[in-house]
Amino acid sequence: MIQLKLTNYRRIKSADIKITDLTLLAGLNEEGKSSMAQAAGSLLTGTILPDDIPKKDCGMIINDSARSAIIQLIGDNGSATIGFPECNSIADGIAPKSSEVAVGFKSPSSHNKYGKPDMNMKERSKYFSDLLGLLPEFTDLFKALPDMDNIILEALWKQINISGWDVTHDQAKKKGAELKSFWKKATGGDTYGKLKVESWQPEGYDRKMTADHITTRLAELKKQHENDVGKQAIDDAEKTRLTGLAVYTEDAREAHMKASNQTVKLLEERNALYTGNAPVLLSKEGEQKCPGCNIVLIIKDDKICKSDGITNKDITDSQKKLIAYQKKIKTAEEKYNESSLASDETQRILNECEAAQETLDKSSDNTDDGTNLEKKNDEIAVLMVKKDAIKQYSDARSIHEKILSNETIVKVLAPDGLRKKFLSKGMSGFRESLNKLSAYTEYGVVSIDDDMNILYNKRPNSTISGSAKFRRDLLIQLVCAKIDGSNVVVIDGADILDLKGLYGLSKAVKYIGIPALVCATMDKREDMPDMSAIGGGSYWIEGGEIL
Repeated sequence: MIQLKLTNYRRIKSADIKITDLTLLAGLNEEGKSSMAQAAGSLLTGTILPDDIPKKDCGMIINDSARSAIIQLIGDNGSATIGFPECNSIADGIAPKSSEVAVGFKSPSSHNKYGKPDMNMKERSKYFSDLLGLLPEFTDLFKALPDMDNIILEALWKQINISGWDVTHDQAKKKGAELKSFWKKATGGDTYGKLKVESWQPEGYDRKMTADHITTRLAELKKQHENDVGKQAIDDAEKTRLTGLAVYTEDAREAHMKASNQTVKLLEERNALYTGNAPVLLSKEGEQKCPGCNIVLIIKDDKICKSDGITNKDITDSQKKLIAYQKKIKTAEEKYNESSLASDETQRILNECEAAQETLDKSSDNTDDGTNLEKKNDEIAVLMVKKDAIKQYSDARSIHEKILSNETIVKVLAPDGLRKKFLSKGMSGFRESLNKLSAYTEYGVVSIDDDMNILYNKRPNSTISGSAKFRRDLLIQLVCAKIDGSNVVVIDGADILDLKGLYGLSKAVKYIGIPALVCATMDKREDMPDMSAIGGGSYWIEGGEIL
């Protein structure tokens, strides 16, 4: 048995009722029924104030005739108390608990007066996935992304296990934005767009020529160029410049060797960090201290157990380790990039020195006017422009392919992606429970289709009556409460139902087997049915008090 006590809470001056199998609370409009329902929901969920009342305005919760209020829920194994205006919550033992859906604070099926659902499709999919524990496995991810590289898939799955589906989905969206910025940079400032990608090409790009063709032709011209240069006379000033470079060849080679070795070393260090195990972020969600002995407890499989003992220090240490690990990776990446640039610069200098020596070796007193050399240089310049354009085009296309691949990943990771498909297949048990409850109550059939639309007699929300919406939401609420292990369900506004509908409500509550507080508007006390005959109770509320 559960006892609900209120003093000076909203419309209620004083109320003390017992919530048994089916407890009916009836009265005229604005007499305090919803106040009782809200108080019960707050105590069962631990929600001290409604979302629309900030703590500074908590005086609105207190009855106009008083300065303080207190609400209390007492069960067989413990109690919960909330006091106002302090907004303090006190738990003694194991008080009755219920989900926000079970007490009517949230609903996966209800809509506001404008027809907008309380939960959109993504939120609804996530709610049912969490409720039923239906999440895809690696094999399901593999089937959803058949063209994805296994290494990428394994890294993605590892990230899902570490951070969860929603965080990994957000990271994939951020990566998509990053790739689009890369495309903009690769194209010289153009904003990414799928239609633009198909028509975009850099200046100087020739679709008829390939990089291999240009490379072959450049090699031929280079050889001819070298021969021409070797035959062309070099004036004294040029010889002095080339000689100065050639003398530095060995020093340049040694400097490049050192820079290359350093870059390889830093690359290995960076790769070692990437392939290592990232620190795990610890959490002690769900832990509570025993009021009696101060031992840290946690509920596992509906049983009270002693916690493994994760302390705030453990959590803080794990956070510090993760931050330090990420900082170490960033530092290693920066060092490698700097070393790589330095290595490239030493290579450039070495190439310049070797080219100078080779030119000196092939030089002669030939007095060719250089006409052929000039033509070859012009052709080389044109080919280099085309080669650069081909590379720019290729880089942009490569980034585009990565963007498309990442968009596929984003769609699969989204709440309405793979999880929704997996959830739809795994909801057979939930649908069966709905069907049985619908038949037992003689209500219309409440169903959930593959797109997570919740229907009443196969009809959507906008095409059914207010009482049908209530019956739909009621059956969803009761089945969810049964699955999530709620101790009490709270049902407000039941007066929308006729006698047959109210009879179906009582059958539904008895079928689910969870104690229920049902609030309904009635004109006369004598119209209130006696629920004691079915193991429940009936209370009439008037003037803020139970009569």
